[in-house]
Amino acid sequence: MAQRWVERASAPVSQAVLPHLGKPIDKHNCRLFGPIAIGVQLLMGVLVLGSLAYKRQCERPQRPWRTWMLDITKQLAGQLMVHVLNVALSTAGSMDGHSNPCSLYFLNILLDSTLGVAILYYFMQSLTYLFETRLAIRGLVSGDYQDDPPPPHTPLEPWQCWVRQTAVYVLALSLMKLLVLAMLGLLPFLTTFGDWLLGLFGAHRGWQVVFAMAIFPLAMNTLQFWLIDSILQHQPGQTSYSRVYTADMPMPRSESELES
Repeated sequence: MAQRWVERASAPVSQAVLPHLGKPIDKHNCRLFGPIAIGVQLLMGVLVLGSLAYKRQCERPQRPWRTWMLDITKQLAGQLMVHVLNVALSTAGSMDGHSNPCSLYFLNILLDSTLGVAILYYFMQSLTYLFETRLAIRGLVSGDYQDDPPPPHTPLEPWQCWVRQTAVYVLALSLMKLLVLAMLGLLPFLTTFGDWLLGLFGAHRGWQVVFAMAIFPLAMNTLQFWLIDSILQHQPGQTSYSRVYTADMPMPRSESELES
């Protein structure tokens, strides 16, 4: 029932944005919902999280564990939304029986983890500048969970900064996803390429799922998570979307001061 609801709810969006998807396939088309798909997705999630923990170990200086956890959970919240959207749209786009959901999912991952990261970076920069600098909303500098406003303002708690930053990140992800879907609709040759590549597996839908939802996403999502983690973590002294400080507003504290 839940699967039918997702497919029915996402079908209008998919049909409106992705009008040129796919080509005829046989009855052995791969499935994004099923024991193989769920198993490989869980395994991929564990491996990606492990790679992020390894990335932290290589950092100099290392982020405090609390800061790292806040950064990672912020990214996971957004990526979970994108993953569900990718699966739902890919499944809905294949409801007519003429499109391969694994092909659509493969293309979504390919664009999300390459051009999508650059688009996301632009939106993060723009939205943070708009909300923090123009609208004077505090606590939006990504990765900075210490709010030290001048009197008489009350400092924000770390969780409040996390909620605000996560909202900006999810909004930036949503805008990025809209552009990716528009690209899939306007460039039908991308779907032709995806169908050709997965067609190499023939009727072996299990291997289609493993490639489209495990092998390829593991490599690309690891790269994507590392790049986005670098975007989301706080870089002391960065000028790209840092606060506009005045004489009565203190500069942010260093990492060593945060750990003490």
